Amino acid sequence: MTTRSVRVKPHYLGLLNGISVGEGRGGVLLRTWADATTDDPLKETLSFVAGRECDHSEVFTARVREFGFEIRETADTTGDLCALLASDISD
Repeated sequence: MTTRSVRVKPHYLGLLNGISVGEGRGGVLLRTWADATTDDPLKETLSFVAGRECDHSEVFTARVREFGFEIRETADTTGDLCALLASDISD
């Protein structure tokens, strides 16, 4: 006789997914801005915060995987903003 474990989808899984995706994208945007700025104190701060955002994304991704699920990417609408942050316009 075999027993099957049934994974139960937590009601807050979508929230965890959304946080993970949002934090990851925030990290990318902040890293893009940090790479483009010539203001060293701003670059240092943006790099620090970008790293934290990416760390948060990894933590939430790990939690989702602990439940036996994978992150579902949502439509990425940050392309224009990323291009703007990478440009040479003034901070």
